Amino acid sequence: MKKILTTILILLILFLLCITLAHFMLKDYGPDSSEAIKYTGEDDQPYCSELPAEEEMTVDPVSGRKFLKGEVLLFSKNTTTNQQVIDLVERYNGEIVEHLEAMQLYRVYFSRYEDYAAIEKLLTILEDSNLFDMINLNEIVEQETKFLIPNDPWSDDETVEVEWTEKPEGRNWGIEAIRAPQAWPKITGDNTVNLGIIDTPLESSPSDLKEVVHLEQGVAENKNSKSNHGMHVAGTMAATFNNKTAVSGVCTNNKLISGDLFSATSDVLAIIHKMVVDEKIKVINYSAGFRDEIIIAAQKGNQSAIKLIEDMNNIVGQGLKKLIDNGHDFLICAAAGNTSNQKFYADEASYYGYYLHSGRIPPCRFWLKKSESILSDAQWASCFSKITDDEIKSRIIVVGSVGLDQNSAMRYSSFSGIGERVDVVAPGEDIYSLSWDGKVVSKRGTSMATPHVSGLAGLLLQLNPDLTGPQLKNIIVNTATGDYKYDETHGKPLIQADAAADIALNTESEDNVPIVSGSRSGLDLCFVIDTTRSMEDDIADVKNSISEIITAVQNKSENYRIAFVSYRDFPERTGDPADYPSEILMPFTNDANMISRSLDDVGLGYGGDDAETVFSGLMTACRMNWRSNSSKFIILMGDAPALDPEPNTNYTYDDILNILKTTSISIDQEYSTIDTVLPDQAFWSVYSIAIGDDVQALDFLKNLAEDTGGTYKRVSESSEVSGAIIETVDSFEIKENVPTTLMLGKGLSGYTVSILDGQGNFVSSAPVSDKGKVQFDNLTVGSYYHWQSGMAKGIISISETGEVINMSTQGVLLSTIVNYVSNTFVYILISVIVILMIILLLVILSLHKKQSLIKYAYPKRSERRQLIKNYNNKILTEKRIKKNKKQHKKELKEQKQRLKQQQAQQQKQVQVEKPQKAADQVVVQQTIFQTEQQFKPNQDADNSKLQTQFNDQYKQKQEDDLSTAEEKILFCGNCGNKIGPNDTFCRECGKKIH
Repeated sequence: MKKILTTILILLILFLLCITLAHFMLKDYGPDSSEAIKYTGEDDQPYCSELPAEEEMTVDPVSGRKFLKGEVLLFSKNTTTNQQVIDLVERYNGEIVEHLEAMQLYRVYFSRYEDYAAIEKLLTILEDSNLFDMINLNEIVEQETKFLIPNDPWSDDETVEVEWTEKPEGRNWGIEAIRAPQAWPKITGDNTVNLGIIDTPLESSPSDLKEVVHLEQGVAENKNSKSNHGMHVAGTMAATFNNKTAVSGVCTNNKLISGDLFSATSDVLAIIHKMVVDEKIKVINYSAGFRDEIIIAAQKGNQSAIKLIEDMNNIVGQGLKKLIDNGHDFLICAAAGNTSNQKFYADEASYYGYYLHSGRIPPCRFWLKKSESILSDAQWASCFSKITDDEIKSRIIVVGSVGLDQNSAMRYSSFSGIGERVDVVAPGEDIYSLSWDGKVVSKRGTSMATPHVSGLAGLLLQLNPDLTGPQLKNIIVNTATGDYKYDETHGKPLIQADAAADIALNTESEDNVPIVSGSRSGLDLCFVIDTTRSMEDDIADVKNSISEIITAVQNKSENYRIAFVSYRDFPERTGDPADYPSEILMPFTNDANMISRSLDDVGLGYGGDDAETVFSGLMTACRMNWRSNSSKFIILMGDAPALDPEPNTNYTYDDILNILKTTSISIDQEYSTIDTVLPDQAFWSVYSIAIGDDVQALDFLKNLAEDTGGTYKRVSESSEVSGAIIETVDSFEIKENVPTTLMLGKGLSGYTVSILDGQGNFVSSAPVSDKGKVQFDNLTVGSYYHWQSGMAKGIISISETGEVINMSTQGVLLSTIVNYVSNTFVYILISVIVILMIILLLVILSLHKKQSLIKYAYPKRSERRQLIKNYNNKILTEKRIKKNKKQHKKELKEQKQRLKQQQAQQQKQVQVEKPQKAADQVVVQQTIFQTEQQFKPNQDADNSKLQTQFNDQYKQKQEDDLSTAEEKILFCGNCGNKIGPNDTFCRECGKKIH
């Protein structure tokens, strides 16, 4: 039994050792953030956006929130005209300070309503006008940029040389970690990308930034500025490539547009509007956010902090939504925040209830209090991270941070924000980048991680300028790999530039095979309508039959959306100020009441001569927020041909055909040249309804429908228009899903294969079977990219029956071998653990079997109990005997030691007394001694000999007696007590001695 228990204990110890070893081996995938290395360096001085003067602000007496005096932000409805807003503002003696047209945002100042209570009443009046989607006061919130600095000294060397290696290390480890060097060779053209940065002011003429455009207040001449944050971020994102300096930005060919960080909500929206609309920027970096005290308070449940963050996100979200609805595109890369694991204290004196401890010694009022820390949820980090609208979120990437541990393995940064709102991670520790005067300094924080992502987005636009904001996000997120954990179960992937570049390159062309989005789920229909006066009766017929039209659409798909776009002509051509080239009458919606109301509000313009701005109308329609996984249709209604080329925009028929056959391509409005070979199938199908008898109009509308795979219908009477629309909708063909099986080979068995469409959107994923097969049930006809977490990649083309027409798998075998070798040791370790578990199980089963045999031999419970009792008594008796024997041996040993001590004392006494007696009697016995020596010369020698013999015999006798006594000691077999040599019964238990 003892051996069995020992074996079990040894197995358990080995098992625990193996588990511990496995933990340390696999920690490279990202340890819990509480285990991550924490730098003890001082925080660099954070930069906070400047606040207006106190006399320019009003304060909510209840919440303490600050607003610009008398200022209101008005987001107008699509049906609200500019004149209606002007009339309403003038009625209350207001002044329109700023009008951001693409956001449909009016910033208005009411001089008579500067008091907070008064302006609150005004908000109620404005809301009752029913002209606006959202009304808010112009709130003032400090935006903070913050980064963390390690203890390492900063380098002032402007020509630091670094090596480029596969393994991330050294000053350029961040660029290596995202595999940018592997992506750079894929850039063959010289496309220049406009990148936006909203941050602290940059230098007026930075030496290592190729081209910088400073928007208002976006430049600082002061070399002693309290923050280098903006310069550092700009360097990582866009520093000049290959110019023999120490820093290379991720995006190699760019123009950087810099906007300063403001506190007023209206200023934040104004900067974004200017970048997206005026500067045509598609990628914006925002490495800033709310103050840490607000973030902590919101996560701890402080309602004032929560409302502040939600209100800011709602206002900014409304502005971004209007940009999207009006055909503008963008991608915002926002930092996840650095609040995790920072010490803070509950503080009643603070408005939000908490004090953040960023120094070494907290104020004395906290000395007796216990500090706290949290893993900060990134949803509270900035005015972008709490936006919930899916269409806007598809254009926002929230970035967390990773760093290197002492073994140069990447792990989630301890300071980084976490949670579901984090999309990807990027290097954010020990990042070397630009500072004032071109110096190279090291910083850390999610602010340093974010420009890696925005720089990558710019790099992808270098490879394919036609990518949209949602496409960029899909490509970046879906090609990110790894699972860098911030707790035991949750982690985020690291961006991979080379993989993203492959998808971006192949999105535009792959032997001109049309790319069809997978898993169709819904129908998006946009009406592009000529709203000049000649169409009055035709539009009236559509209004009268709109319910029947909606029913026809619902019959095709319950998940439908409808939008309206109007086109007329340029007012400078027609002389009518009510004219315009194109306008969104209604963004995509499935609200039947809104659809009907939008049609009722449609006005008519003059339109001028016969030809009209049809191309502008189609271009506006294509730039709307179409769902990536929907079937897309455009119904074009008109009675006049298109202006070709179109004045002002220079749009041509080839331009429009090109955009309809690809995906939201940007046309240069100044120099319109088309060199692209068109695919055979359109991304949007145009269904033309030609009204009237104009030959040029009929030919144009017919050709456009045929070239894009749509249909063409001609009507001669206005009463026939609605019927033609319903027939057109009935002809829509929505592609169904088909089952598809891929044979990838046994080398990929056990892995998961992901399918992406041509825009980088995730379509589906499924595991590879033992035989190397993987099946998908939701693919439509078209071409896709298949991705095996870095194992292999290729392109597949699916037929209408689900058959794989063509398939390429570059690098499958090599990647499989590399992956197998890199994981062999892990597999061996897991096998050892499994074997140990099996052995442990067998031991347990053996013990169970032994117990079963005992039950079989002794079926009665009382017998088993008596057996166990007897066994226990036997064990107890053996222990007692062993104990008593040990005690007796100890006593004998002590007795022997006492005997030796007595003998030693006797010998010593003899040696002392003998010389003394001889000295006393020396005079008296001298004569006698001399006489005796003459007759008995050997007498003393004989006496000494006899004395020695006697002492030896006495000693031997005592030792023999002790040995005999030891041999005669007995113990009772019943109770274990000692028994005398002459005892016949045990003195303890009374049992007879045999």
